[in-house]
Parts: sequence; structure tokens; C-alpha cells
Amino acid sequence: MRVIFLDFDGVLNRETDAIDEESELWTAAWLESDLVERLARLVASTGAKVVVSSSWRQRRSLAELADILAERGYPGGVHDVTARLPRSEEGEQHVRATEIAAWLTAHPEVANWIILDDERDLGPLAHRHVWTDPSVGLSEQNLVEARALLLG
Repeated sequence: MRVIFLDFDGVLNRETDAIDEESELWTAAWLESDLVERLARLVASTGAKVVVSSSWRQRRSLAELADILAERGYPGGVHDVTARLPRSEEGEQHVRATEIAAWLTAHPEVANWIILDDERDLGPLAHRHVWTDPSVGLSEQNLVEARALLLG
């Protein structure tokens, strides 16, 4: 099984985008259709499953996350979410890396995986990290890099 660990903010939206109302936070209105469509193409071309590692998983259920993505045109569903581990002095990105590593340990069936995230430093998982510029989101170049890692 191939897996994409998916962050939402800075990957499926751009930091320059503004939401008018607080009520729109963590909804489909916060995601951009063109970036979600790129994710759909990546999944279709690699057969990967999406595991949400984004902080959105703390505010929405697995089904809600799948519905939010579907509202923006993503047909693939969400396979799972990473567990939330306690925060430490190591910083958010290292906690995220620890959460992903824990998920991988619990799922030995994973043959290949990547992390799509706008965080710059994912510590020991950096070799599988496809960094997205938060002002651009998931780019065509990111897709090329992600495919190479997933299919390589």
C-alpha cells in the first residue's frame, strides 16, 4: 500500500487566501478546488491512500474530512488520520513526524509513503517529505516529486 500523509493548510490552500468569516474555518470553503484537483490526480496516478496528518483532524471526524474534500472535487475518500500525540519542546513539526512514524509502525503493510506538508523541518522523515510553498500550495512540481517518491 502507498500512503500520502496530508496536511491541508499550505497544501490545499494558499496562505495568501482570506476567509471572510470565522465560521468558514475548517470547511470546504477554506480549500481551493485547483489544489484539491492536483491531489486527486496524484492519487489516481499512484494508487495511494490519503491519511490526514493535518491539524484539521483534531476538529473534524474522518467522515467530515472526506466530505470536505469531496465538496471540492476530490473523489478518493480518506483512508485514516494520524493519532494526536502530546506536544513537546521539539516543536509542532517534530510532533507531526512522531505521529506519522507511529502510524507507520502500526501499519507494516505500507510499502511506500510521502508527506505533503508546508512545514520545513520534519526531522527524521525529511527524506519522504514533499515540501509545499504555503503561498503556492500543491504545485505541479510537487506532483512530479511526489510521484517519483511514491512510485520509485
